[in-house]
Amino acid sequence: MDKKYMKKFILGLFMLPALASNISAEIISGLEVGFTFGEIYVSPIKITNKAERLKIESRELERTVARKVATHKIRRTPMSLNGSFLQVELVVIENIFVLEVKLCKIPAVYGIDEEGVAGQAFVSHLKPYRSSGIHAGDAQIIQEGLERTLAAFLEDYLDSNKKYRRIFKEKRLMGVDKKIYSSIKMEFRKGAQWNYHVPKQPIHAGWWLRYQELTGLNTDTHPSARQSK
Repeated sequence: MDKKYMKKFILGLFMLPALASNISAEIISGLEVGFTFGEIYVSPIKITNKAERLKIESRELERTVARKVATHKIRRTPMSLNGSFLQVELVVIENIFVLEVKLCKIPAVYGIDEEGVAGQAFVSHLKPYRSSGIHAGDAQIIQEGLERTLAAFLEDYLDSNKKYRRIFKEKRLMGVDKKIYSSIKMEFRKGAQWNYHVPKQPIHAGWWLRYQELTGLNTDTHPSARQSK
C-alpha cells in the first residue's frame, strides 16, 4: 500500500470513535458461532509498522491475546474447528496507530454463498472493535489499547453466545447451529459390507461428528441424505 494513501487511511480511522470498550456488551448476531463458542482459533497477528521510533514485537501482542482469552475461560485451539477465528490487526504510521480485533468466519461452514464473499473468510460483524491513538514511541500504549479492545470484544462475544449453553441440556440445535446443520450436504457411498452417508465437504465432517454426539442422530437422518440415495 502506498505510504501516502495508508497515512490518509489511518487518519480516517483515527477520527472514528476510538475505543469499543466504551460501549456496553450486547447481543450481536455476527458474533454467534454456536455451541462451540468456548473454544477459538487465534490467527497470527498482522502488523504493519511504518514508524521509525517504535519497536513492537508480535509475540508480545500474542501473549496479551492469549492471556485475555484465557481470562474469559475460552480455550484456544490449534486450528479453526468451528469455522471462525479471531484476528488482530495493527497498523502504525509515524506516531499514529490503529488496532482492530475481528471475528472472521469461513463462508462454506455457515452455508453462505462464497461468490458473494471476498477471499476465504469474511468479518462477521458490523460493530468495530478498534483502538487508535498516539503511541509516542511507547509500545505499552498499544498493549493497553489491545487489552481494552479485546475485553470489549470478548464480553460481546460471550454475551452473544450465552443462549447456546442450553443446547447441552436440551440436546437440540438452535440459531447458528441449525444453519450450519442445514448447510451440510451428505453423499451416498457404497461399502464392501454396508452403504453409508458422509458429508461431501471435509470441513463439515468435524461439525457433523459434534452434532451426532450432541443429538444422537446418524447421517441417514439428515435431510440431504434422502436426496443422495
